[in-house]
Amino acid sequence: MTETDTVPRRSFGRIAGRLALGVAVIGLFVLGFRLLASPGRGAADGGAVAGGAFTVDGTLETDEVDVASKLPGRLARVLVEEGDAVSAGQVVAILEADELDAKYDQGMAGMKAAEAQLEQGRIAVELEGDKCESQIHQAQAGVDAARATLGMARAKLSALERGARTQEKAQAQAGVDAARATLGMAQAKLSALKEGVRPQELANAAAAVKGAEAALGMAQARLSALKEGARPQEIEQAKQGVEAAQAAYDTAKKTYQRVKGLADEGLIAQQKADEAEMAYRSATAGLQAAKAKLELVQAGARAQEIDAAAEQVHQAQAALDAARNTYSMAKEGPRTQEITAAEEQVRQATAALEVAKNTLAMAQEGPRHEEIDAARQQVRQAQAGVDAAQRSFKLAQDAHLQVNIRQQDVKAAAQKVAAGAGTVREVQAYQRQTRIVSPISGRVTERHCRGGEIIAPGYAILSVAREDGYRVHVYVDESQFAGHHAGEAVQVTLPALGSTVGGHISRVLPAADFATKRANNERGSFDARALELRITLDHPLRDQASGMTARVQFPAGSAQ
Repeated sequence: MTETDTVPRRSFGRIAGRLALGVAVIGLFVLGFRLLASPGRGAADGGAVAGGAFTVDGTLETDEVDVASKLPGRLARVLVEEGDAVSAGQVVAILEADELDAKYDQGMAGMKAAEAQLEQGRIAVELEGDKCESQIHQAQAGVDAARATLGMARAKLSALERGARTQEKAQAQAGVDAARATLGMAQAKLSALKEGVRPQELANAAAAVKGAEAALGMAQARLSALKEGARPQEIEQAKQGVEAAQAAYDTAKKTYQRVKGLADEGLIAQQKADEAEMAYRSATAGLQAAKAKLELVQAGARAQEIDAAAEQVHQAQAALDAARNTYSMAKEGPRTQEITAAEEQVRQATAALEVAKNTLAMAQEGPRHEEIDAARQQVRQAQAGVDAAQRSFKLAQDAHLQVNIRQQDVKAAAQKVAAGAGTVREVQAYQRQTRIVSPISGRVTERHCRGGEIIAPGYAILSVAREDGYRVHVYVDESQFAGHHAGEAVQVTLPALGSTVGGHISRVLPAADFATKRANNERGSFDARALELRITLDHPLRDQASGMTARVQFPAGSAQ
């Protein structure tokens, strides 16, 4: 053999040896993989046996809630730090409430102004009601007196034409008695006027002055607000109102279209369609009003509105001056005109008494031609007096209608007071929402915001973990879980604390996952699944925290 033949043979031998070594390594790898994948071999080689004791690691968990605000705004202070213990209902953060305080003051001022307006209206109704009742009674008395005068004139004429009879003489005497009674009433009224005003009337006039002063203050506040213009918060509030009105409009429109279609097909009553249409129209009007309000807020107060508010201030000042004049007049007593009118009534009653006496005298003496002519003239005059008295009575009744209008104003003022009280209660509810409380007792795990930050509704300020009800979630191979059941006692060790506490299986979740990720049945083996178990601790441990590693020791299960 030559040297040139020897070199290739040695190279081939080395290559063959290396190939044999590689095949052997691959064979050992395949054999090991099949041995590890076989469930039967794993158990036989010392793995966990179905129903036997075993240990599984899991995670310690508890309920955790985010503490958030229902209102948007700037966070004034956060009163707790991470790790602090809190109790349910404890105040943990405070929002700035300058805008709400201003709205509260505005609502209280509006409510007080409405109360003053209500009281002023009640006083006005009482005064005008008494005045109108007095005028009606006086007008009715005038009608009665005029009719009585007419009756007496007719009776006198009849008596003169027929000659006086005993009965007519008695009637003339009755006329005299009636005239005397009328004179007594007129004299009593004149005496009351001269005595002066009553204390109650003076108190009512003073209350009217206070009401006018409150109305003037409200008008001045409105004029000042219009001159200052709308604030950014009011513009944003108006935009939110448009969005809410748009949502209500869309919902009402869809509901109306559906209900109308069902009503047209006869599936529901027409009344339902009418109600849906009414809601749709109301939502449309609400949307238009919200948009108009936004435009007004964005545009600011117009010169006409400021002028109108200034005019209201002038009117309120004039009303205050009038109320003060009324109060001054009440303190001074009745006016000269009223006393003069009462004196005129006394003179008229005196004259009527004289007429009645003359009638009685003529009835006793017998008629003359000139007396009969005069009696006929008296009848005509008495008839004219009746017509005038009836017109005065009708005017007095029409004036009483103004009292009804005043009463409606009083009802409207009462509604304003109720609306103002509702606004104040709403603002007070918002003010309470600025003090953010913890919904549960526990420990602060994370602080998301700091003082001075702007927060949105529902944005988490901090997180609180409940200190009771800790549990452990573990995943157990279903082949190991055989022989165990819910309620079974286990031991839980927390390596971070070096403590062991008792627990029990509180729940076996039905959802399962693969314990080994193989999708075949080689050599008669099956894919094993993992069950999710919830372990509840019998009592809490000191310094335990969510997220800690928990080692759960399962005892040997009973035979199945």
